[in-house]
Amino acid sequence: MSALLADSIEPETFLFSFPKKHNAYKICRLRTSQKDPILIQFPKMSALSLSKCSELEFVGETGYTQKVTEFLKRLDTFIVEHIHSKAEEWFEKQIPLEKLSEMYIPHKSIIKCTNKTDLESVTKEALVEGILQLKYLVFTKETCYFQWEMVTAKVHKKAVKLPKTFLFIEDPDDVSDDEISDDETFTFF
Repeated sequence: MSALLADSIEPETFLFSFPKKHNAYKICRLRTSQKDPILIQFPKMSALSLSKCSELEFVGETGYTQKVTEFLKRLDTFIVEHIHSKAEEWFEKQIPLEKLSEMYIPHKSIIKCTNKTDLESVTKEALVEGILQLKYLVFTKETCYFQWEMVTAKVHKKAVKLPKTFLFIEDPDDVSDDEISDDETFTFF
């Protein structure tokens, strides 16, 4: 099983389990049409927090990041309409589309996820390229949202660029430490 790139995913093909009670919530498990987990490769993202529950923020708006954010917008639109079509079956009542739009918590520039992988040693300054599983659709009494789980991650250290005013220049008259004899005695006076 491999992760999917965001632009190749059609939310309309997802399979949803019937919502089951789990603590104070109801949850639907999500699967692909082949009944596999929904694994999505995310772009490099800035790690805001990394623990059992992590927060990752998009760092750009172009390239693959743009494809992922467009997919998430399509997913947000799809899920509100899907819940509306299933409300009678799942909750034994009709819920107006406008009300569902208010109840659903859409994706923002920050993705919250639980971790299946160990990221404790990663610093907040790192960029994380993750494969996330779209695991559950969670219903509270008044809201609903997706729960993501990070399955694996590739960590990239942020490159620190010095301003051009701080360029180092080699001085040909400088005596380096390698050229100083070990036999010399150093004194302050």
